[in-house]
Amino acid sequence: MFNKYYDSYYPQMSIDGTSYPISQALDIIISQKLYAKENNAKMIVEQVKDVTKEFALFLRENIFEEIRMNYFQSLPSRKSCIWVCDENALDYWVATLGQGHQIFEVSITGTIHRADQKYLNAEILPCELIRENAFHYWTGNDGNNPIEEEILAEGIVEVLRVYK
Repeated sequence: MFNKYYDSYYPQMSIDGTSYPISQALDIIISQKLYAKENNAKMIVEQVKDVTKEFALFLRENIFEEIRMNYFQSLPSRKSCIWVCDENALDYWVATLGQGHQIFEVSITGTIHRADQKYLNAEILPCELIRENAFHYWTGNDGNNPIEEEILAEGIVEVLRVYK
């Protein structure tokens, strides 16, 4: 589950074989000018990029859930739903999510919400803009981009067969 991952998420950076919390590591890097050493800059940027992306996702998902709970309570929660797609969008989602996911053909009885995934920006944005994106997301897909449509479902899911 999404929240379970972040309950124990504790990013650290390794400096000379010792792990430090991110802020402490950055203080060491700055004070010792480690960014100026060959190959350090790339490693530092890559690690900070990974941490930044994780916190952007965490912030986005919590704000999206806040908006859903306050204004769209009848819609499935992104934190507990199952994601599905129409068969004609399968190639897009496999390419987007990457290999390694088992795919099933399912029958669903329950609540379904169709949204345009373009509002799921995983950048650190002002909370005001994230909330605006959340409102657009929760008001539903306009149908202009059905292949990239994200479908959330809650209810009874019956697996009909393993796909591919």
